[in-house]
Amino acid sequence: MIDGLDYSQLLNVSRATQCAGIGGAGVPLTFFGPPGVAKTGMIEDFVRAVGDYLRVIILGRIPNIDIGGMIVPDKMTSPTKLIHLITETLIGIIDGVEPGQGVCIFFDEIGNTTDEQVTAILSLLESRYLEGRRVPDNVWYVFATNNEKDNCGSHALTRSFLDRVSSIELSEEDIKGPIFRSWQRWAVGGNSKVGSIQGLVYDGPEIVHPDILAYLMWKEGEAFHKFDANSKDKAQPGPRSWTKLSCILHMQQHLSEHNLDRMARGIIGSDIFSEFMGFREIINELPMAADIIEDPSMAKLPERADACYAVICNLATHVAGIGDLISPKQVEHSIEYLERLPETFGVYGFRLCNDANPEFSQKTEAFARFSHSHTDLGL
Repeated sequence: MIDGLDYSQLLNVSRATQCAGIGGAGVPLTFFGPPGVAKTGMIEDFVRAVGDYLRVIILGRIPNIDIGGMIVPDKMTSPTKLIHLITETLIGIIDGVEPGQGVCIFFDEIGNTTDEQVTAILSLLESRYLEGRRVPDNVWYVFATNNEKDNCGSHALTRSFLDRVSSIELSEEDIKGPIFRSWQRWAVGGNSKVGSIQGLVYDGPEIVHPDILAYLMWKEGEAFHKFDANSKDKAQPGPRSWTKLSCILHMQQHLSEHNLDRMARGIIGSDIFSEFMGFREIINELPMAADIIEDPSMAKLPERADACYAVICNLATHVAGIGDLISPKQVEHSIEYLERLPETFGVYGFRLCNDANPEFSQKTEAFARFSHSHTDLGL
């Protein structure tokens, strides 16, 4: 059993319950989370893996014809008579679907649509009927939306809808943990691709630039997604924006340094881009925090002051992430590495680690020894 979120497992069970042929027994999922956390990508990955057909319906304030249908003249009987036509998309009758193939109907931005549209969807979920037509057993549904607090136009979903689904709230731990690991697997899976648009040549990995992968791995997911609904910055980092930045980096030969800077900050935000560019300058000097914990005597030792600062900040973040599970060995190895750094950075790093995790000072005699050795520096 995987510890933490396993969206494939959740979707697999949801799919099975909806395709069992038992009215009212299906359990569709609704994923709630901030924008840009790859909610759509998670669903696309699963549907592709099981070989089903995916139809994405993006909802909004304007009624979607696939849900509400349309009123048209009845040309077969009387031009003055109006009839209600529905599309067959919602019951899985779609061009391109193979015989016997499962069909996933994914309603994205369900929180952005009208209550009337949500009400129209309810009969699909409970009775599996639409305008008197039964939904075939190979058709299943899934939903996603932002939260109200995300300032993305979403509103509270009706209780009648929530009673018919399983609501899955994507937490920060989910995003920086299993979602980040899933994105990593996707990001390294690209093949070399060359394309040309109006004379500009894109030549590089089809997926994500290696410097971005290295930075996000070094940060252990901390920089993968940052969202603040009240931020004045028009851009914030997330899987979608990192992927877009990758494409820009592969075409940076067509941009001046100034324009690359302006364009990139408009994709992932100013602060995170500054840190990323600083990382690119010192990338070869930086050890992974996990390498420090594993073997502090062999982990890289930076020479530049900015690299030393980056390493101790990253180590403190790693120590914080371990929480109260931190072991005496991990504390000892952290301190052993800090003792290899120039004294000022070693002491400051020691303080950062101690502030980041209260358990850091409780696990080993190494803490007391280091404190005693540097009392002249205020420890």
